[in-house]
Amino acid sequence: MSAKETERVTIPVTPDRAAEVQHVAAMFTRAEGKSRKPPDIGRNAIVYYMRCVKACLTCQSGGVCQVHGTLALRPESAVAPEDGPSAADIAKVNTLYFGLYSEARGEAPAFGPREGKAVKSLIVAVGAERAMSAIRAAFADTFWRGKVTITVISQDPSRFLGTVPDARPRGSLQADSGFQGGKEVK
Repeated sequence: MSAKETERVTIPVTPDRAAEVQHVAAMFTRAEGKSRKPPDIGRNAIVYYMRCVKACLTCQSGGVCQVHGTLALRPESAVAPEDGPSAADIAKVNTLYFGLYSEARGEAPAFGPREGKAVKSLIVAVGAERAMSAIRAAFADTFWRGKVTITVISQDPSRFLGTVPDARPRGSLQADSGFQGGKEVK
């Protein structure tokens, strides 16, 4: 089917929904001065709804969205493949990250497809519990608290899990060589 061709689909609706669509069509007709038919309004509503679902983080993860009030409109295999993280794990990690980020910076993080993939890859790499430990550790560290993002945590989770030693210097950088100003000190 080409991009210009469309397929006609019939969707059964309850009488009250049909009345709502007719009412909205009448409002558009009055406001625009041209006739709008209920099928056009219904089609536009469906397209708008699908765009919202695609853009919604909760719907993308397969959870129940409070805004759209439904499970994601994808088959279960597309939401959580056998080798990928479960929707529940993704939701737990996202909730923790959003809470700690908001607490640290006073605003919600920018979250798009790149960040969603970072969450999934982090969970696949270390598991949900260790991913949450890494996120907690990143926001507990005063050095990282104001600048860390989920993509940074996902790129090197060991940095925040404590399995890599902290390489930042502490104290004096000058080695004690036994020489002071060109003279040996005893």
